[in-house]
Amino acid sequence: MNEIKKKYILKYNRMRPNIHTEPDSKIDGFIQKGSEELNIKARKRGNKFLFYFYGERIGYMSKLLSSTTSKIAFKICKNKMMTEKLLNDFNISTLESKFYNDQEFKKAHDSIMKSKHNRFVIKPTKLASGKGMELNVNKNNFFESWNRCVQYQREKSIEEIDMIVQPFIDGFDIRIAITEGVFSSALWRLPAHVIGDGSSNIESLIQDKNHLRKQTLYFKRFLYDLNNEKLQRKLREQNFDLNSVPEMNSIVFLSDLGNLTAGAESIDITPYISDELKVLALKATAAIPGLQTAGVDILTEDFTADSGYVIEVNTNANHQVHHLPYKGKVRKPFKDIMNIMLVKHKIKKQMNLKPSEKKINERLQKFNEYRSSFYLDYLAKSFFAED
Repeated sequence: MNEIKKKYILKYNRMRPNIHTEPDSKIDGFIQKGSEELNIKARKRGNKFLFYFYGERIGYMSKLLSSTTSKIAFKICKNKMMTEKLLNDFNISTLESKFYNDQEFKKAHDSIMKSKHNRFVIKPTKLASGKGMELNVNKNNFFESWNRCVQYQREKSIEEIDMIVQPFIDGFDIRIAITEGVFSSALWRLPAHVIGDGSSNIESLIQDKNHLRKQTLYFKRFLYDLNNEKLQRKLREQNFDLNSVPEMNSIVFLSDLGNLTAGAESIDITPYISDELKVLALKATAAIPGLQTAGVDILTEDFTADSGYVIEVNTNANHQVHHLPYKGKVRKPFKDIMNIMLVKHKIKKQMNLKPSEKKINERLQKFNEYRSSFYLDYLAKSFFAED
């Protein structure tokens, strides 16, 4: 295991989980509270929240989509390979995924056998939230992993079965919230795990974790199932079963998935994430036409260091997770979205800005610089291509 990752897992294990008990701990509640704090009127109309400042509409949210998100941005981000190609064109680090349909096993197998990497991820293109994904795949179990991914898609009645194969990075799965062109917050999505105390078996350790998760309205929905075949397979991979007694401070993973629905723990790392990774997320958002608000997924071997890989850009990211972290400080990206919409409105109307709003404007200008540089680069490439 990545030693840096192990250090942080043990560090955050000492932190007590947050207890989220408010019945309005949902998106509507966060938007209403944020609007009140900003003196903005938020009016619900069907699936939309319309935002008004002294009678003038400054923007809206349609479910999880910001009003500034264009149709082309939504289309690009929905297609993982299209997104990755666009980011690659602008020299933004990605995992250089390869696309295959279910009839191209030999082609995929030949490719990984020649690869310099030893571990891989197989990811369905038409499913979300980690469904059907196979992680920590190696050259020996590639056949079984491929077939499981194909079979899962068949069970979900996917008509055109295909998948992405990309290198597996043993590091941190980070979600960064970019709100209207400004960095808002960052979460580490730590896969489900238990930590040995030298005397308790794994079944007991899992039950202890479930007891803690039951105390919060959000995470009580995602308890660990002792009879789950994927959980038991993950234990076997590590030479454990439910009766095993892990040594003190030994980390036993129950899943490889960083999705909260798969039992991952969301840990706020906003104060600690490097400026370089913030810029990477901002540039990934700026590179996509008509996109200003997004959840950017990054893999990195160290979230305090200067490098990482963008694995996905989500137009309708569930920013609710930043309001309800399993551990760490609560952040408020929905409030940030409205606040920045307000700043943009004031600039448009040539209204005076507060000192805090001037700082937001400076960040907006930087985001616009990133976007302009990408467009200029695109125009330059197009010009020389014609020649």
